[in-house]
Amino acid sequence: MDGLKIEKLTQFWLEDRYNEALLTELLLSISLNNKVKGFSELYSKIPFSISTPVQIHAQSVELLIQDNNQIQAYEHLENYKNEMSVWYFYFHALLRFIEGDVSGCQKKIEPIYHNRELPKSCYLLLARALYLQGELQTVRQILDEYLDENVNSEAYGLYAMCMLDLGDLAAAKASSKIALQYDASQIDALIASASCDISDLQMTAAASKVKRCLEKNKSLGRVWSLAGQIELYCGNYNDAKDCFDKAIQNMPNHIGTYHLSAWVSLILNDIAQAEVLFNKALKLNPNFADSHAGLAIVALSTGQIDAAQQLIRKSIRLDPNSFTARYAQSLLLERLGDEQQATELLESILGSKTGIVSGPTYYQLIEKAVKDMNTKMNESHDH
Repeated sequence: MDGLKIEKLTQFWLEDRYNEALLTELLLSISLNNKVKGFSELYSKIPFSISTPVQIHAQSVELLIQDNNQIQAYEHLENYKNEMSVWYFYFHALLRFIEGDVSGCQKKIEPIYHNRELPKSCYLLLARALYLQGELQTVRQILDEYLDENVNSEAYGLYAMCMLDLGDLAAAKASSKIALQYDASQIDALIASASCDISDLQMTAAASKVKRCLEKNKSLGRVWSLAGQIELYCGNYNDAKDCFDKAIQNMPNHIGTYHLSAWVSLILNDIAQAEVLFNKALKLNPNFADSHAGLAIVALSTGQIDAAQQLIRKSIRLDPNSFTARYAQSLLLERLGDEQQATELLESILGSKTGIVSGPTYYQLIEKAVKDMNTKMNESHDH
């Protein structure tokens, strides 16, 4: 029925192409019903002039962008820069965002996002650009202002991700719940909610949400990392490795995923691959204690005692509470023949409830990996 209405409106308008009211209704119907495919052909028939209302200019550029015709959108912006007023800057910001230039998007949208001529979605565009640059506190402030007057699933989903990354799991849960009430497939809310489920070790609930995310978009590295975390916790190591590989492919700058994948390689006794992954993590942040400690475990696995000692010392210097460094210490003590002290240190690590079980998900999963590795080593010693 909607397609038929658009078809009729198009026929009427083609017979009266200077009828701006009819054109406005046609453009709005195309947008609301998501019938943008092929809009570029219709666009070529619109008789734009300096007297054309700004609303028609804005709707046309928006539909060109939705039709993936960025070149024509840019041309329109330049041809009718004065006529488009503040919309000129808004669409330039949107195009920058689509092209991945989030800093350029921010610079274009930041001075104008309060403008009442523009849609409230300006707040979200700026918030997303800032989120991708790690400006979490600023994102929180902008969304707090936006959510005071608007109920929007995308805004609540982004807010949930922001609060998740700030470590406020309660706020992330609450915001994702609201977002999913309005849109059960809102990606940000599903990711935030699944992350909270994993933190609470509710793996079945998390797996359901991860599945829904991947059905919608298979190129999200963060979702593949969550899938890998679920498989790791459940002891499905080969499946976990496959998931982490996909996560790294789509999200190559996330240290935690490299580490978790390296731990899976250690469990699978692929020492060479674990070393590669820890080194890649180290390139991202040379001062991350757990990367040095991970390489110490690799060194111990290949009998390089002196190298392991140096790496452990460096790791502890960077972070005296590093879980991985303490585990590497226990392995070193064992290699040096002090099995009793090694066992006591390992038991204290695995028995600790401070900053591990109640701490970030990463450490929960590393703890699980250590327990699995320790079990495998004990089994191998028994045989």
